[in-house]
Amino acid sequence: MEISFANINTLQAVRRKEELKECNQISERFGLFLSEQEMEWLMQNRYESLKSTGRMEFGEGIIRKLVFTFCDSAYLEQEEYATLLMELQELFYTLKKETLEQLTDDELLYAMRIIFDHSGGSLEHLRSIDRGTLYRIACSGTVDGTYLEQVRRWENEYE
Repeated sequence: MEISFANINTLQAVRRKEELKECNQISERFGLFLSEQEMEWLMQNRYESLKSTGRMEFGEGIIRKLVFTFCDSAYLEQEEYATLLMELQELFYTLKKETLEQLTDDELLYAMRIIFDHSGGSLEHLRSIDRGTLYRIACSGTVDGTYLEQVRRWENEYE
């Protein structure tokens, strides 16, 4: 039996879909679920994100860790869940590249979650975060001493 790249790609796609189905079992506890079509979009988005950032991934992808990291956030809603996961996936690969691999996947995800929740679920803060602030948050586990601390104070004053 000869194994071709097409067969390998098909097997990988099947594995990715199974991973996403397993993610649904966890995220359903928080009212979040991916449809079959959304799973397909996420898999395609993963491929495009890796390609655009010049990255390669072996083994398990980042989507499972993204789901586990973010699914209990108060700022996720079912209507935007798949779209948000796609954007977080793209941001993860971009930030991983921009941080020159100096943060582990878990450290980066931890910092992303802190920023996401601290900014009320805003992806804009994640998109615009500078490397130094990202490192600081990843290492300290808090936004204290960063510009995000001041942004939150201003927002609280005007609420």
